[in-house]
Amino acid sequence: MLRVIGVSLVSLMIVFYGFSASKKYIKRIKILESMVLVVDFIANQIRYLGSTVDNIIDNVSKNENYKELYFLKNIRCLNNYGEHPKYNELLPLTTSNYEHISSFISQLGFDDVEGEISRCELYKDIFSDDLKKAKLDFNNKGKLYKSMSLLTAIAIFIIFI
Repeated sequence: MLRVIGVSLVSLMIVFYGFSASKKYIKRIKILESMVLVVDFIANQIRYLGSTVDNIIDNVSKNENYKELYFLKNIRCLNNYGEHPKYNELLPLTTSNYEHISSFISQLGFDDVEGEISRCELYKDIFSDDLKKAKLDFNNKGKLYKSMSLLTAIAIFIIFI
């Protein structure tokens, strides 16, 4: 009886690991989808309202629609103090995704309105490409994590029972 319980717990942990690893890819997709929307939001704020970048970042961080982007304000604060933000491994982003976000936020506010809007369009394309890559990664690796963990758990359960 204890053997069945032990094997069941090990199998459940393997399945849990596979699904949590797959969830990172879903979070990455959500963050990049939000970044594409935020770039449009920032461009519209600059174009029509003439808001300052710090006010725009405050509005983004307070907006419930962009709750995945809680780290933008920290990146902006570090840039204001002359520090380059380091890659945070807790975020489900690749280093290139984080570098794109960090460079976009750090370059805001140093150009005229047309330059800012063209920069927003450029980074919207970059984030859209990153989003396509993230979706491909999820289709390849995310589903692989789920299926392999489930099959491994079933195999362990069958072998040891």
